[in-house]
Amino acid sequence: MISNRPESVPRARAHVRSLLRRWGVHDHTVDDAELLVSELVTNSVHHARGPFITVRVTYDDSRVRCQVRDNDPTSPDEPHLPEHDQETGRGLYLVQAIATAWGTHLDSDGTVGYKVIWFDLVDPFQVTPLPRRTRRCSPPSPSSAAIPVDPALLHRVLAGLRRS
Repeated sequence: MISNRPESVPRARAHVRSLLRRWGVHDHTVDDAELLVSELVTNSVHHARGPFITVRVTYDDSRVRCQVRDNDPTSPDEPHLPEHDQETGRGLYLVQAIATAWGTHLDSDGTVGYKVIWFDLVDPFQVTPLPRRTRRCSPPSPSSAAIPVDPALLHRVLAGLRRS
């Protein structure tokens, strides 16, 4: 939880960078997460009126999820690229362009409504490889018997593909 003040934006960036580096996330993904959290916290500082903003970061296998929660229950506008001379309005556009997935939902503690904007980033250097196939020790069962291969048929199919 951070204060809803402009000076909290660099603190949020530093917190995200520190966590993700400690977890071994690749620098490229850390940079993207830091940028996008900065944009979302900046939006909260500009639009929410409550005293606090919550930044939550999780990491599992290869996915980083960041959530920014504020007390403005208004859903954000659809992301769009602002005019080139506008100084604001690029935050959600960047989130949409960089994040693997993102979204927003409303949350409530029973008395106050909150908005949560989240995004996911996949750390391409931490993706778990598919398990290696192992050989069977016993002969295949009749239901999984191999289909006989006709080399002449395969050559005709290959020749047809080369012509098209």
